[in-house]
Amino acid sequence: MAIQGEVPVQQVVRGDTLEARNFTILVNSLAPTISSATFGVKHGSTTIYGPVSCSVAANVVTRPAVADTITSDWGKQSYTWDIRCTISGVAKTWIKGAFTMLRSEQEA
Repeated sequence: MAIQGEVPVQQVVRGDTLEARNFTILVNSLAPTISSATFGVKHGSTTIYGPVSCSVAANVVTRPAVADTITSDWGKQSYTWDIRCTISGVAKTWIKGAFTMLRSEQEA
């Protein structure tokens, strides 16, 4: 017997917290002065989350955690994330990564 109707995605999806993580930035083996950094998540060219501010302490940038209540709304697909740092007045992406959201088999 097939299940009919719809339920909120949070009832069939187990979101997971994307943990905070530290990254040490070096430019030509030297610690740069980082004035700001932001974190964001995209699917293709569409921004899914962010940009949000990262913590910066000297040349260490801390990516913020993203709660499971937020990730549970994201679709079953691959995502890219990046950290964009402003160093000497120039903003550019220094760190990139990728992950795939997995969903329950109950999802239609």
